[in-house]
Amino acid sequence: MLESLIFILGSCFGSFISVLTSRLPKGEDFVFKPSYCPQCKQKLIWKHNIPLLGFLLLRGRCAFCHKRISYRYFLLEIVTGALFVFASFYLKFCQDTSLLCNKSGYEHFISLLSLFVIITILVSIFLIDYDYMIIPDELVFFLLGVSILLLILFNNGFLYSYLFSGFLASNFLLLLHFVTGGRGMGLGDVKLSLPVGIILGLNGTIYWLMVSFVVGGIFSAFLLFAKKIKLRSKIAFGPFLVIGFFITLAFFDRLSYFYQF
Repeated sequence: MLESLIFILGSCFGSFISVLTSRLPKGEDFVFKPSYCPQCKQKLIWKHNIPLLGFLLLRGRCAFCHKRISYRYFLLEIVTGALFVFASFYLKFCQDTSLLCNKSGYEHFISLLSLFVIITILVSIFLIDYDYMIIPDELVFFLLGVSILLLILFNNGFLYSYLFSGFLASNFLLLLHFVTGGRGMGLGDVKLSLPVGIILGLNGTIYWLMVSFVVGGIFSAFLLFAKKIKLRSKIAFGPFLVIGFFITLAFFDRLSYFYQF
């Protein structure tokens, strides 16, 4: 029952992410402006905005212009709901040294709420960077605020270690940015690595960067083989950093078994 409620909560956040990622890059209000059909611009009524059910009730078409609604909205709500459930299981069984790994009392509850926020921000960054090749500073700074709050609450005497991991990650990506002249790594990725590095801690940050580059390399090789891109084509790296983050949380124990730092 608890996991079902968490999934529903996650799907609601997925619905919010749909609005956020479509409006923030355009400078539109994503908090108070009512939802509308992106094709006919008609305002949606409340029942059309019910996560998952709204899409099913409308059978994937706008209630006004009857044009097809992208399955992306429906899938996003499912994926975000699943990630929220993953967050609840992660905090029950985690064995890593991240700032999020707290299993008891109020610390567990704060970690869970923080992870929900982190998921919302990272999924938003994934979509915006994929669509527009940018990572909004607003989202990065908000994530940095979350990381600093966690650092204040849960650093357990290792303040400098977590700060060092964040600066290590950001400076490493900044070096790649300068070496490649900005083609291999954007400044948005550099800024994103600071709060994520702080959250994951030193070992987690190293695994995260390794996994992100491996996933990015495999995906790029596939696109090259399929002739979807050329050798000098630019690809957003933010989505791989997001994927790497969740893989690191899910498989930290196995990564640490094969690689000891």
